[in-house]
Amino acid sequence: KTSGIFGVYNSLAAIAFTAADNVELDKALEALTSFSGVEGRMEKVYDGEFTVIIDFAHTPDAMEKAIECVRQSYTQRPLTLVFGCGGDRDKGKRRRMGEISRSAEKVIVTSDNVRFEKGEDIISEILSGNASALAIKDRRNALEYAIDTAEKGDVILITGKGHEHYEIVKNRKISFSEREIIRDRIKNKEYFFWCMENAEKIKKLEKNINGHLLLCFIDNKLHVGIYNNKDSFEHSIFTKIDEIKGIIVELEKFGITKDEIIEKLK
Repeated sequence: KTSGIFGVYNSLAAIAFTAADNVELDKALEALTSFSGVEGRMEKVYDGEFTVIIDFAHTPDAMEKAIECVRQSYTQRPLTLVFGCGGDRDKGKRRRMGEISRSAEKVIVTSDNVRFEKGEDIISEILSGNASALAIKDRRNALEYAIDTAEKGDVILITGKGHEHYEIVKNRKISFSEREIIRDRIKNKEYFFWCMENAEKIKKLEKNINGHLLLCFIDNKLHVGIYNNKDSFEHSIFTKIDEIKGIIVELEKFGITKDEIIEKLK
């Protein structure tokens, strides 16, 4: 279940060590089959309409090999690369990593543990190696943009943090989970796709409730609004996304029960 040629090398090395310790080959292979990989090392965090992979690669050689790994595992699929370079570290690698990034179809350069440097200065040095890359200083915004603009079949490779769950700004470690950001954004995107696919049903529901239904996500909370014929606006917020099935939500305050909404959506 590991990715790329280096995953094969590591697997073969593990089998060799177990064989030297007189472990039966069948048992070694069984254990290897159940191994899901190491956190932050070519870790697949989403695999649906598109694929998202996180890797710790933060040097030119490591990033180049990570890109090669993706190309080997996902042939003929467009690659979006999201990366940055750490502050107060080897400045000489920044231009080189920009040059390496040119092999991706889309490149987003962002911040990565800026420490006591300015994020825009680090990004500028990276862009000297790839002037066509898109610069988004805020890492959260960069991740969300990558997800929002992903198309079916795309592969998004996010390098630099890997297993880390924080951002370093000056001498402070700030909680930062790429996995949570990615999964939350994908939930939003999947819901948006659902709305697009069920546009006709939504129109029928609006006709039945004699108003316009507005749905949007802000900070991973579903905002439901209804404009009625008197041009007034009522608004509710639903925070538990797992309890939301399409647009089947509690709208009793508008004089419509959940059962009625379910019936109208059939």
